[in-house]
Amino acid sequence: MKSNILFQIKRTWADILILFLMGALLYLTDGIDQPVLRLFAFKVLLFSTSQLHAHITRNLMFPYIKFNKATKLEKMIVVTLHASAAYLYAQGG
Repeated sequence: MKSNILFQIKRTWADILILFLMGALLYLTDGIDQPVLRLFAFKVLLFSTSQLHAHITRNLMFPYIKFNKATKLEKMIVVTLHASAAYLYAQGG
């Protein structure tokens, strides 16, 4: 269990880092009047969060799908889950 958690963190370290950096950027630029920068950081934060959410959801709902050994249908399920999570986070905030 512990080795699986460490393996998943190693797989998603870039998304976790981006999530924290964009969150810190949004927190620290609270008084700066740069709405374009804040909007960009917010959208990147939402996308990164959606991909982490999709990754966790996929591992909980479909633990048997290993992407490199999956059938075409299983790969489509994974891609659809990640794409729909990104879309839903972008639309709903």
